[in-house]
Amino acid sequence: MDIKELKKREDEIIERAKQIGVEDEYLFRTTLDRYQTQIRFCEDLKKAYEENGTMVEKEYIKGRLNLVVNPVINAYNQTVAGANKTADTLLKILKSVDPEARKPKTDPLLEVLKG
Repeated sequence: MDIKELKKREDEIIERAKQIGVEDEYLFRTTLDRYQTQIRFCEDLKKAYEENGTMVEKEYIKGRLNLVVNPVINAYNQTVAGANKTADTLLKILKSVDPEARKPKTDPLLEVLKG
């Protein structure tokens, strides 16, 4: 997914948050920030993998080289798992808010007077 598509998806999440009135709430903002950071980490790790491949050389004592699995793969998998959990948290935040409950309550007497 390219940067433009990611930005579009982030904008959709923020728009949904605005619709239900949580866009400025601390929990939503900090969770969204963590998610955005994790996505950037994933993109960087993916680039590192693409540049170096699955197997890399590791230098041991006395300059001996050995072929090992690229450690970026493990870091990428862990970051993706964390990002997925953070995305689940964002969804829970967005789904747990009842938009009707967040609307300002009207005074029944004022409603009667407005007729």
